[in-house]
Amino acid sequence: MLRSAKLSSGYQATSQDLRSTKISELKSRCPGLLERVHDSEFCLSFSSVGVNYDLSISLPPGFPFVGPVLSVHPPAIHPLLDETSTVCGLTDLTAFSIHASVPDIVHTVLSQFIVTPLKKKEDIPQPGSKSMYMNGGNYRTSSIYQKVNELSTDDLKEWSSDDMKIKEFVETLPHIKAKREISRGMYETNEALAKSNISMREGLEQTRDQLLSRCEEFSRVRADFETNQETFRMLSETFTPESIKEGLRRAAQQAEEESDSLADQFLNKQLGVDDFLRSFMETRTRSHERSAKSEVLQKQLEQLYRF
Repeated sequence: MLRSAKLSSGYQATSQDLRSTKISELKSRCPGLLERVHDSEFCLSFSSVGVNYDLSISLPPGFPFVGPVLSVHPPAIHPLLDETSTVCGLTDLTAFSIHASVPDIVHTVLSQFIVTPLKKKEDIPQPGSKSMYMNGGNYRTSSIYQKVNELSTDDLKEWSSDDMKIKEFVETLPHIKAKREISRGMYETNEALAKSNISMREGLEQTRDQLLSRCEEFSRVRADFETNQETFRMLSETFTPESIKEGLRRAAQQAEEESDSLADQFLNKQLGVDDFLRSFMETRTRSHERSAKSEVLQKQLEQLYRF
């Protein structure tokens, strides 16, 4: 008897240590977790479609050998929730074991609420933690178990030998129906999108052809632009102010040399007076004009470089 008492005491100590470890893991991996009742009731706030919700996490006395109860407040509609807004459509929760991670379950539930947003449901009482414990600690996690408990022994025996009975029962579950409705809605939405895409195919093909034509036109215009740009570069190098000034200087010098040559021809009596005067005056005038232009341009360049 003494040995039995020691074994029982050791089991309780081990169970309590495991419970404490699981609770510590929950607290460390779920930032923002609020502890309502020491080591048994927790709450995690989140939002869905602009509505603030609380995810309640209740740990029964038998935890971690018995799974936690997760519920949402205010009441909402979701494939994972039953009519009392208790999470029941999650395999990791319904098949809970001591090796399961409660933080992982919480994160999975919140992720599902992001993928499929909650719909707020009014006038449904939130399940309290005390109502979850009945008949000396027998634990009911959702209305699924209530429905099963209502079955007779004969019905359960029939279930054990007929898988179709179980399948028919599963088909009547609220969250299964909700999932089917969601799947049906998604199918109809996808079908409508597919038809819409097909109807836009001709317009998209025309737009694509126009885009290809514009791309070809752009390539031609770009090639012309690059050619003109190269021509402009060459001309700009040829007609810089410095090159123009140098050209004027050389032209003035050339005109002056021509006038000197005419003077030599006149002195050598190779030109008459009239021809000499006409040619000499034209050449000398052209030389002075070019020299004057060169000097003016030089002053302008000096002023420009000064600034």
